[in-house]
Amino acid sequence: MKVSLLPPAHIDRHWPRVAEILTPALKTANGRIAIADLREELLRFDVHLWIVFEDADHEAIDIVAACTTRVTEYPRRRMMVGGFIAGERMDEWLSDLLAKLDEWVVDNGCDGFEFTGRRGWGKALKSFGWEASYVVFEKDYRGSGSNQLGGNKDFSRMETAHG
Repeated sequence: MKVSLLPPAHIDRHWPRVAEILTPALKTANGRIAIADLREELLRFDVHLWIVFEDADHEAIDIVAACTTRVTEYPRRRMMVGGFIAGERMDEWLSDLLAKLDEWVVDNGCDGFEFTGRRGWGKALKSFGWEASYVVFEKDYRGSGSNQLGGNKDFSRMETAHG
């Protein structure tokens, strides 16, 4: 298996297969991003696309997995953030992908690498030196009528520090 960063100029050529691989992973985003949004971020290189593939011949490659990353600047740390990862035959490529991403983290001057994912990733990543540092809790207000601050910023009902 080979692992490569796919430059924005080559994304459209491989997009049908990449979209097929990553679309199921986007379900974990709970509507925060659609596959078309992700494509636009990849084309701007705001998000980086990594592919895992087999060389079928010099003209075509067989993409078996895909992963996205981005750099996030926190006030005190620069972190590489993994977005989505999906594919087939993970036991054949995970170690190679993580090694390549480790290089990418260092090459980009990042202090570390983080990503959120399903709990099952904890078991898969433990042997590579990863550990879970927190759990994300989510409450969805779509369709409940409770999301009033989105369009109506009336804070009169809220108690503030200034009374």
